[in-house]
Amino acid sequence: MPDYLMGIDVGTTGTSAMLFDSDGKQYGTAYREYVSHYPAEHHVEQDGETLVSSAFAVCREAEEQSGVDPQNIQAVSITSQRATFGLLDADNRLINGRFIGWQDNRAHSILDEMAAKMAPAELYRITGMPLTPTYSLEKLVWFQRFQPEVYAKTHKIVFPADYVLWRFGADELTTEATNACCSGMIDVHRLDWSDEVLAAYRMDRSKFSPLVVPGTVLGRINSQIAALMGDALATWPEASAAFSKRAISCTGGTQTLTAMAMAKLCFETIMEYGLEAKAAVENQVVTPAVEKVIEANILLSGVGWESGGLATAHAIANSLPMIHETHGLLHGEKVAFGLVTQLCLEQDWQVDRIYEVVDFLIQVGLPVTLADMNMQDVSRERFLDFAKSVSGEGSFVYNHPFPVLPTDIVDAIYAADSLGRRRQSIKSV
Repeated sequence: MPDYLMGIDVGTTGTSAMLFDSDGKQYGTAYREYVSHYPAEHHVEQDGETLVSSAFAVCREAEEQSGVDPQNIQAVSITSQRATFGLLDADNRLINGRFIGWQDNRAHSILDEMAAKMAPAELYRITGMPLTPTYSLEKLVWFQRFQPEVYAKTHKIVFPADYVLWRFGADELTTEATNACCSGMIDVHRLDWSDEVLAAYRMDRSKFSPLVVPGTVLGRINSQIAALMGDALATWPEASAAFSKRAISCTGGTQTLTAMAMAKLCFETIMEYGLEAKAAVENQVVTPAVEKVIEANILLSGVGWESGGLATAHAIANSLPMIHETHGLLHGEKVAFGLVTQLCLEQDWQVDRIYEVVDFLIQVGLPVTLADMNMQDVSRERFLDFAKSVSGEGSFVYNHPFPVLPTDIVDAIYAADSLGRRRQSIKSV
């Protein structure tokens, strides 16, 4: 039985996928076109979720067209348009949800300023790239100059292939070296980030991912499916809280009926099919349950949280980086514990329904206790400082229809831990 390989190209105007065997024979292809956005003169951007969802879609279409058993697909490899980049926050979410396109020329006005910091000939000698607004470096300097708050908020700078691979289940964010060469920041003689270029433009090296060579194995798709479900499962409880308050949604408007219906369907889909989907992915097979959970994670949750609203689950998850013991946990794992904490704050959720949610999280291996989160030794004083950050100005905790104080958050964290431990003990009997 032949081995099959899937190749994906996240291109400038669309994403392509091709399934072929080890001899190079083609079995299936697919293509999804998408649009660019032009929010201002010289600005060209693309929606991050569109790029990700198109990659999942073309893989599925190519596989269905081929008739190949998914169990026989041995590897997936991704390439992408170069010089296009995105900015991730501390929770690895795309800031503003957009990638900045290579065609974007917003940096044209600062080229002279950049030339004064490093001679164009020297930049070319190191990177092989001329000084031009096409490449990533120039636009990153533009962000430093005109949107310093966005640059300061940036935790990682990623290229489309990096981000899509990570969403597919790569163990960590990495950048393939030849893809990064069009960033204008790679020393082409060493195939490493250029210390000279980064120093000249005051770029923080920690914002860039480790470089890898083509062909490096980065992980398996099943490493993230539980965390993805943890993130998406919170969509309906959070949107419901925001709807009760008539809070402003993440898009700046009020909740729509469509968003609320999709948020509820997301919750119901994951609760019903999540366990079967996880088992299928762990066995490296694609089943209808997997398809349904992918749709819930990408489409239903995406619309649900944006146009429905967020609440305590994400307020907690987004602040957890200040507790160093949680470093290394995935965003969806943090949201899962944040969801249990939120349910311990809620006034209208029935206890039996809360038990169902916690039991589901336990079954798929998501954290529900302080020990699961590596926080068992965190003091109440530290939790109180953390809760003050969680409930800061503009926090999602204010989307509940009742007041949420820092002391309420701390009490709910301990209540969540107690609830999680009780349900774990029952499930283990």
